[in-house]
Amino acid sequence: MVFTPFQEKVKKIFFVLFGFFAVLICCEAILLVTLYNDSVNIRHEISRLRSEKSVLESQNSEIKDAVFAILDSASVESFAVSHGMVKEATPSYLRVDFPWLLASFP
Repeated sequence: MVFTPFQEKVKKIFFVLFGFFAVLICCEAILLVTLYNDSVNIRHEISRLRSEKSVLESQNSEIKDAVFAILDSASVESFAVSHGMVKEATPSYLRVDFPWLLASFP
């Protein structure tokens, strides 16, 4: 079988295009596997963060309960009585008659 120069040129173009598309498909396959792996990693990270968030929320509510128990008016009054403090009916507060004096301090 004898090939003409035109047929040789078409054959070379075909092999070049075939090689180009084969390399392109391989690169796309690698890219798709990498993207899928990243999306799975992100989903695992999201689920881990959600579980950590629920643990932190429960710890936060425990801390709030402890703070509210400490600052409860009955416990504050019992603390004051045990340390010899007396609740005044009409407390006098500190008053400053020089408002511009306070404004001049940084």
